[in-house]
Amino acid sequence: MMDIIFFQFKHSFIKKKNIKFFIGILFILFIFLFKIKHYFRDYDLNGGLKDYMIFSVGGWENPVLFTSLLEWSFFVFLILCMSINITNDFEKLYIITLNRIGSKLKSWIYICINELFFCILITILVYVSDLLIGGSFLGYNPNSTGYTRVFYKNLCDVNFGTLLISEFINFFTGIYLLQIIIRGFSSIFHKINTFYVFILIVCMFSGFLFIYSNIPKILCPIFYPSLFSLNLTSLYFNIFMNIVLTILFIIFGYFLYLKIDIN
Repeated sequence: MMDIIFFQFKHSFIKKKNIKFFIGILFILFIFLFKIKHYFRDYDLNGGLKDYMIFSVGGWENPVLFTSLLEWSFFVFLILCMSINITNDFEKLYIITLNRIGSKLKSWIYICINELFFCILITILVYVSDLLIGGSFLGYNPNSTGYTRVFYKNLCDVNFGTLLISEFINFFTGIYLLQIIIRGFSSIFHKINTFYVFILIVCMFSGFLFIYSNIPKILCPIFYPSLFSLNLTSLYFNIFMNIVLTILFIIFGYFLYLKIDIN
């Protein structure tokens, strides 16, 4: 079974659409790199890889501009599109599984496990790519810098290794949570492209309110994978909340999934 899954992942990844998604992700990562290097010069502060990782895949551009929200939203959206597109290639396999096991509960669990598996692979791919881009252009110095002390005081004293591991877990759990939310609600929408546009607009609007009106982060899905304004303690709590919300939406998504008729 695992051989089939790996083969399908390889086959899906090299599809033209998914390659375009990945190129788009890399393009945004280079935008992050260009911006933070520009800020290093503008503020006359030395910066490094730690700053870049928080700034880019950490989702905490500082200083915060409206373009920051746009870039982060499209970055997350491209990752979700790529991950969901790959898992959608398993649609026929889902149907075969449902017909074979005769239980929608088991089938839904199977779908969620597949979503988890592909989400792990894709977030690792994105995270490692981001680390390599940052290290190649900024060096691999793990220490805090002048930029860290000014713009990321909350994370200045956090060990780089601890930050990377915690940041990745937060990033992965946030992306997976969003993927489960989309998978659950998409089952009741007939026009899937309209649904994706609707989700993007809602996420960007709530993100705007989160940045400028300080609404609770739990009401802002686009920042579930982000480190935005967190210290290490609140980062751990954010990871915990991502996991709890994922479990709740898996349960809720199952009831939505029951409405699907599979022939």
